[in-house]
This record gives sequence, C-alpha cells and structure tokens, in this order.
Amino acid sequence: MSLMININSNPSVNAIQVNQLSFNYGNTKVLNHINACIPSGQIYSLLGSSGCGKTTLLRCIMKRLKPSEGYIKIFGSNSGQVSRQMIGYIPQIISIIPSFTVANMLTYFGRLNEMENEKIKQRMDQLLSILHLESEFNAKSMMLSNLSGGQLRRVALCVALFHEPRILILDEPTVGVDPLLRMQIWNHLENLCAQEGVTVLLTTHYSEEARMSDRVGYIRDGRMMVEESPAKLINYFDSD
Repeated sequence: MSLMININSNPSVNAIQVNQLSFNYGNTKVLNHINACIPSGQIYSLLGSSGCGKTTLLRCIMKRLKPSEGYIKIFGSNSGQVSRQMIGYIPQIISIIPSFTVANMLTYFGRLNEMENEKIKQRMDQLLSILHLESEFNAKSMMLSNLSGGQLRRVALCVALFHEPRILILDEPTVGVDPLLRMQIWNHLENLCAQEGVTVLLTTHYSEEARMSDRVGYIRDGRMMVEESPAKLINYFDSD
C-alpha cells in the first residue's frame, strides 16, 4: 500500500498542477494516475530510480508527450495554452553543435526566442559571469567540442535561462559533475527562486540532493508515493 502525504496548497499559486495523469507506452503503463503540485517560486525535486517515470512526466508537462488520462495546468491554464518562452529545459543528454562557440550557441537560442541583439549580449555577459564561465576561461570564443562535461552542463543552464523563463525544468542536471560544481548549480537555483521567483522542477537519483529542495515528490513504478517538504518527511519517518 502506498503512502501519500500532501501539503494543503492553493492551486491558484501552483506553477504546475498535475491531476490524475497517466501515460502508456503500448501496453505498458509508465505513469499511473499521478498527482503533483509544484508551488511557484520553489525548487521541486522528483526523486526515484531509473525507469520509474520521472522523465516521462517532464515530457508530458512540456507537451512532448500526450497523456492517456488526466491533465496539466501551468499557472492555472491548460498546458496547451502556455507559450514556449515560459519554460526553460535541460535534458539528460545535452545536444550541441560541435562547430559552435559558446557565444554562437547562446546567440542562436537567443534569436530562436526572438530576443534583440543588445539583449542577447547583455544576457550572455550576465549568465557567463554568474556561472563563473567567463572567469575560468574565455568562454565566448571556446568551441563547444572542447568543453568538459561540467562546463557543458553550465552552458546548458545558460541556454535554458537565456530567455528568462518563469519555469525551469532540469532532467538530472548534476549527473556526472563534481561535488563543488553541484553545489554551485544548487546555489544558483536557490538564488533564482529567491530573487527572481523562478520555479524549478528537477529530477534526481540523489536523496541528499533532493533534501536541499523545498518539496519532494517520490515516484516508484509510475506512482507518486510521497509528496512533501524534506523536513516534514524526515520528521514523519523519524529518520536523518
């Protein structure tokens, strides 16, 4: 029998509301009547093992997949009515154009989001500085093919944040990065929520990492087993 714990939250302030969401790959039910509340301006971690349905849920939220049942609301509106500029996304596997420099990559995505050249330059300088890319090396002129895995992760974060989205969706953003860089990424996510009101939804395998979020949803075999703040979960289960 599953345990389901929920905070009494007002749906009007939730950035993302998932209601009775199910999704099938053929005859295999990957998501089984998922309910989730992702509050605005907070970090929400989807925790679970590989194959439990975390990435499928993200794809449904971003309209990449169509649920077989249920619905999703984003800031109170049906997800189909939400503009792509509202969401920034980093997938598990980062796709790059090897012949691009970092500046080429950011300019390309800036223009895809219909940003003016001056705004692109301003945003590029701001993000490269915040994520310590320009101070470590001349990031703008560096070829993407020459970057380390950790550097690429930070460039991908720049791309996702470039158009100043209200929701940031990250699929295992810290996999394969060193502990220091992981902490830098988390510090930046916390600042985004506190200073800019950005809502962060991320997936992770690491319970210690999920502990730093405001709210955790634990998925197992396509079901949402627990949804609560880390502090309340630790207290409820009398565990450290």
